[in-house]
Order: sequence, then C-alpha cells, then structure tokens
Amino acid sequence: MLEFLILGPLEVRTDGRLVPVHGFRQRALLAMLLVHANEVVPSGRLLDELWGAGPGTDTAVLRVRISQLRKVLRSAGGDELLQTRPPGYALKLDRDRLDLGRHERLAAEAGLMPGHDPARAAVRFREALGLWRGPPLADFAYEPFAQTTIGRLEELRLTTVEKWIDAELAAGREREMVGELGTLVAEHPLREGFRAQMMLALYRAGRQAEALEVYQQTRSLLIEELGVEPAPALQQLHSAVLAHDPSLDRLPVQRPASIIASAAAPAPPAAVRREVRKTVTILVCDADPAGLGGRLDAELLRGVMERCHQASAQIVTRHGGTVETSAGDAVMAVFGIPAAHEDDALRAVRAAVEVRRALAALNDELDAQWKVRLSPRFGLDTGEVVTGDAVPGRALISGEAVHVALGLQRAAGPGEILLSEATCRLTRGAVRAEPVAPAGGPRRRPGDLAPIRHPICGPCPRAGPAAQRLRARRWREGAVPVHRVRRGRHRQVAARGGGPA
Repeated sequence: MLEFLILGPLEVRTDGRLVPVHGFRQRALLAMLLVHANEVVPSGRLLDELWGAGPGTDTAVLRVRISQLRKVLRSAGGDELLQTRPPGYALKLDRDRLDLGRHERLAAEAGLMPGHDPARAAVRFREALGLWRGPPLADFAYEPFAQTTIGRLEELRLTTVEKWIDAELAAGREREMVGELGTLVAEHPLREGFRAQMMLALYRAGRQAEALEVYQQTRSLLIEELGVEPAPALQQLHSAVLAHDPSLDRLPVQRPASIIASAAAPAPPAAVRREVRKTVTILVCDADPAGLGGRLDAELLRGVMERCHQASAQIVTRHGGTVETSAGDAVMAVFGIPAAHEDDALRAVRAAVEVRRALAALNDELDAQWKVRLSPRFGLDTGEVVTGDAVPGRALISGEAVHVALGLQRAAGPGEILLSEATCRLTRGAVRAEPVAPAGGPRRRPGDLAPIRHPICGPCPRAGPAAQRLRARRWREGAVPVHRVRRGRHRQVAARGGGPA
C-alpha cells in the first residue's frame, strides 16, 4: 500500500520501500498537499507559499510540478490520488495512508479504553506515538507554509504523551513513569501538565517530599519567567498532596456494568429487608447501538457504550436522580429515591433532555471518526413503586411505572422522549408536548387510541391515550422553564430553562 509520512521528515513508501520524490519544490508541493489532504488547495495559494509568486503569476511552473508529482505517484500505484479540482488541486487519501491519520485513529481508540482497561489504553497510545520519527515535517522547518502545521502537530504529540502518561498512572506504573516525566519536565519546563503528572507519580510512589519540591520549583519558575502563579489545578493538587487527600490514590479499574451485575452480592433474606411504597418518576434511556454492529471492534463498541452510560449517570445524579440499573445498552434512573422532591417529574424530563444533548455531542465524534451514530430513545412514567434496601447489582424498585417507562422507551423513535399521562400532567406548565398515536398505527381521535404494547412488558394502559412526545429545544441556563399550550389538537413542545434543579 502506498503511504505518506509527515511525522518526521517527508517520506513516501509503498510496501515498505522508499519512493523517491526529487527536488525541494516538488517535495514541498507534496508536503503542502498532504497537510491539506482531501481539501482543494487553490493554485494561487500554492504559488504564493511555495514560490513567493504574486497575483497573476503564470501557473505553468505549478502545472509542471503537478505533472511530475503525478508521474511519481502513478509509478508507485497512486494513479487517482492527485486530482485537479478548480480552483486548484486536491490529494485524496484514506486516513490510514497518512501516518497522521493513523496516529489520530489509534489515539481516539485508546481514549475509549482508560476507564476499564488503562493498561491496554497505554499500549494503544504507545502505538500512536511510535509513528513519530522526529519533529514533524522536519525538512521544511523553516518554510512559511509549514510553520503553523508544525506547531499544531507538535502540540498534538504532546497532548497524546500526556494522555499516555495518564493511562500508565491509572494502570499503576507510577514508579516507571517518574524517569520519563523527569525528561519531559526538563524539555518542557513551562508545561504544567507534565509537572502535575510528575507530582502525582512521586506522591503515589511514596515520595511526598519530592512531589512538594516539584511544586515549589514550578512556582518559582513561573513567577520568575512569567510573573504568574501556577494554575488553579496545580495549586489544588499541591493542597491535596499536603493533606494526603484520598482522591489522589489510584482508582480501581472500572469494569463493565454487565460484569459488575453478574458479580453482585446475593440479596439479603426477605425477612430483614425493609420495603416501602413511594411515588417516583422512572426514566429509561437506550442509546441503541444497533447501527454500530459490525462497524466497530467489539472492545471499542463496549467503550462507546460505557461512555454513554457514564455520561447519562453523571447527568441523572446532577439532577437529583439515582441510576437504578445500567446493564446491556439501557440506563434506568429513578427520581424520588432516596429523597423525594416536589419537582421529581420535571427533574427527570430535564435530565432526559440533557442526556440527549450529551449523546448528540458524542454522535458528532463517532460520525467524524467511524461514520456511525447512536439513536437514543427515552421513556418516562410517574407512579407508585415498591422499593427496598439497596442491594448492589439488583433492582431496588418494582411497579407498573417501570414497565410503562420501558414500553414508552421502546415505542419512541430515534431521539424522541415519550412521557406518560402522569408525567405529562406533573410537568404541565414547564414543557410543551403533543399527543402521539401508538407505535405502528395511524393517529386517531384521542379517545380511541389503543394502549402501547410490548412483547415483554405487555400492555401499558396508562401510556396509550396520553402518551406525549417531548420535542425539547435548547435549554438556556438561568431561565425558568415555561409551558405554553397551543390552541387546537396538538401541544407543541418548546422547553426553555435552567440547568440542574
């Protein structure tokens, strides 16, 4: 395969053999097209940056170099790579033909792993860093066209190095990383990220005094060189080291929810469990990874779903809810346990809207990297449930509300939030919604709507005539949620309002 290397001196290789590209200007032309791979670079810009030619300059010299470069690529098996695209030229490349593209892919894959397998994430980060053969575009270090790109690529490398060290520290290799960090701190004395990692590694290695000394050296250097104090994050780390804060200890490796559930402790005997009845709001969210099947490695898919679950759990907790289960692809949360609030139903709706927004942001990342997207679906119901003592990995609640919320979630379309009548009634005045017919059937008069059914949870009588589709627009921080009902058959949804209650 023909491949191009810019993470070091410019090279072109095919099946491991070097492809000669002669002449400084021709090499510079190829480098500039690689820097802007899959983009159309105007002829005028190429002439200006590579030859210093002004407007109106004859483009014959550029056409000659393009023709020569095409011959080189054609002889190496890249017939259709260099294309003429008015007003200039474009080099069309798959990401894995360019070492920069492979680096970005490996780093992105490693970023999905640290929570549950930091050791493997560290290995993947090392693979990404192993593609660097020296300073990027080293043979064009003094060329104007390469200056900005060289700076960007060098920052990319350092950011990847920081992530690699984070993964190594999470895997318990703090002693091994102290020497590496010492070299990095010496090479980049003003980069506080490396100094923070050095402090943490020394502290976890039982060298608290040396960790504190690193901070004092950093503070003196910053004051002397720049006249500023260390960043707040470094100051907080210093205080935590002084206090032996437990948060500095290495966290246990997180295991997937399915493994945690299977290893859960057995439930206590029924005789010693306390059971009470409570009115709560149930929120069920399923990110629906069906569109990812076969398009991502199983391990990467697991990492994606864990990120979905973690993001959902954080948002639910911030809004006052409790994550009840996080198994398989679905997350079920309950609002009203252990503490009940008058606005638990509204908290649940607001959490659903924020989760949907968070998953939309994750979708952008997945689409850019692997051309795949998630399809989150939400269902909410409010009702009485029976709840008992907390038992790790076991359901704490049971009741019809759980089945109704599950049925609504499964009946929802991609990106939809379905509310039962009970939840809609409690949030009236805070959201706007419109009635929807049961899944798979035409819209009828409200009184004629049949209940939503699901082959597992069965009929959901309270979900039929009053099921509501929430179409929430952006939530603006600091505003109070407002509900407005349009006259006529439909209630249009527009939610404005603040963050967590």
